[in-house]
Amino acid sequence: ALCYIKGFTAEFRVEWWKNTTGNKQGKVLRFKARRGQSWDEFNAIDFTETSLLKATSKTPVDKLSYAALAEVKRHQAVAVHCFSDDKEAVAVAIKALAAVPRVTDGSKLYCVPSFGRAGPDRKPVLRLYLRRYGQEASESKAESL
Repeated sequence: ALCYIKGFTAEFRVEWWKNTTGNKQGKVLRFKARRGQSWDEFNAIDFTETSLLKATSKTPVDKLSYAALAEVKRHQAVAVHCFSDDKEAVAVAIKALAAVPRVTDGSKLYCVPSFGRAGPDRKPVLRLYLRRYGQEASESKAESL
């Protein structure tokens, strides 16, 4: 549904959720998404003011969670990048976002995902721009989906 929102970013929050349905018990990742600010507003952000964290398949999830929240507290936002064709790296980045409330003071982060290319061979990159939950990027209200 989010891809049908032309002209606007999609923001999501992810959290660990206890699965109690069916025969299988355990934790699953639950995503909540909403319409974000316009792409024009988002692209007007001075991204040089935020730090860049990189996720790989070997990045410790909890360390990335701590680092992401520390950067958000310091600079209001942080970018987390990983190669989008590396499923394990994408999983680490998403799990780190979901782990933030558990490894910190209960803080939650919203994420604006986008795709790009990096390096001389133009490898596909997933870019996750993280802000504190409840922190609106602009004065306009984001609509829940």
